[in-house]
Amino acid sequence: MPISTMCPNVQNFETRLEKIYVMKWLLDLEDKDIEITEPNLHKMLDLKLDRNFAGLIPLISYLQKIPKFILEDFFDIISQKDNYNSYNELYNNFKYKLINKTNYKNFNYFIEKQICRGVIFDNKYTSIENLEAANTAIFEQERLLNILIFNIVSELCNDIIKFECERNIVIKFHLLDYWSKINKFKPIEKLNDDECKVISSLFAGFDNESILEFLNLPPNDVNYNYLDKILISLPGKFHVNNLTQVIFRILLLKPKVWQKSTVENMLYEIKNLHQIICD
Repeated sequence: MPISTMCPNVQNFETRLEKIYVMKWLLDLEDKDIEITEPNLHKMLDLKLDRNFAGLIPLISYLQKIPKFILEDFFDIISQKDNYNSYNELYNNFKYKLINKTNYKNFNYFIEKQICRGVIFDNKYTSIENLEAANTAIFEQERLLNILIFNIVSELCNDIIKFECERNIVIKFHLLDYWSKINKFKPIEKLNDDECKVISSLFAGFDNESILEFLNLPPNDVNYNYLDKILISLPGKFHVNNLTQVIFRILLLKPKVWQKSTVENMLYEIKNLHQIICD
């Protein structure tokens, strides 16, 4: 019997070390012999993410396109989340099929192609001389998507469920699907006008100064503190743990909310999200 099975404290410690390693991998620091605390790694991930929550929009689109036969695999994998051997056998079998079975390979290739298309839309990447720049941009987009996924599902990770340090985001889709089923229809508290404006600003990737401008507030210490309080309180209003999960829940409920024709329409949709849960 593994030590982690006998001793919950060791298990928790091992899980924390695993998450620290994952965060270092996301930041390209896993091979560097440097001491960084877990809170500082989270701060560094936030800086790397740079409020690019719009990256969740294509992620939601990818999830909507998962074929039924793959979703059935996900159900089987997660059904064994409390059984180490069975979970890993099913998970490894899924990874094998992504590489070796035509219908699985096609879906995997489709997602890879979508990521590339999402990056290489600018003329600066179309010439042969800029292929290296294009590859770098694709790599950074994959890193961003992995950070977003980690921010969403990390609370699920334990001694059985792992966040694998591999660029391929499809191998984490079973975790996203599982998290979505647990959290999609959790309660949402009523939101005031300023909270709705802050959320729409997060979709746009605004920095704090731009958000205050959108709120028609001057950039002073009092208003920055007011904004911080809103940002800190939003996860609680959505019954989740961080801002990535807030935006992800909104997109799960209203995938097209970011396409609303006017800011007013978007704010209306955000403000009335709680009604979807109540109805």
